[in-house]
Amino acid sequence: MKIASVGLALVLCAGAANAQVFNESADASGLAQTALSVTGSGALTQINGSLDYTNAAAPADAMDFFLIDITNPAAFSATTVGSSGMTDTVLYLFNTNGTGIAKQDDISGTNFLSTLPAGNALYSGLTPGQYVIGISSYGIAPARVAPPATFADLIFNVSPFTAVQAPYSASSVMVSTYGVFDASGLNGGAYRITLTGASYIPSPATAGLLAAGALVATRRRRAK
Repeated sequence: MKIASVGLALVLCAGAANAQVFNESADASGLAQTALSVTGSGALTQINGSLDYTNAAAPADAMDFFLIDITNPAAFSATTVGSSGMTDTVLYLFNTNGTGIAKQDDISGTNFLSTLPAGNALYSGLTPGQYVIGISSYGIAPARVAPPATFADLIFNVSPFTAVQAPYSASSVMVSTYGVFDASGLNGGAYRITLTGASYIPSPATAGLLAAGALVATRRRRAK
């Protein structure tokens, strides 16, 4: 049993050590309810991806949503500072059912990247678990109707740009992948979302290893 326990611990530690950065290999979903699961093990510190707005009237890759595990809501944060391509981003936090939690557009009047800072009351008191982090360019917005006709049809208000915003309604569910309200500001390219307080969604294999590890530990305690 000791050998099995040591081997399992080494596997889990190796997975955790390598599982820091997630790269979008398959295109992430543009809808919060079908977000791309960031599957693996260990802490999640960064998500790398890209958005394409070559067709401003109907961009095929308008928003990206990722399913993550927020393990420490009080320490949770997300920022696009350091993005190599996009210069004007918007960050969103959603529940897995498609209802909005928080949005942040511009860091300042001259810095158009985005930050959901640690400690904000909209999410610092959340129950640890699975949530959805989303990103878009300025000019794209999640909406509760399709197509949105007015700003009131969006999940979040457009302004104020530098504030962390709550949704119009806690019960409004996202149904539209995008709503272009100002195509002149669209900018695509590579982005980087740096995270704190977050982890990978455990894969079935990882969950099995963790369960096996718990079983081994239980048996060892009983043997004592």
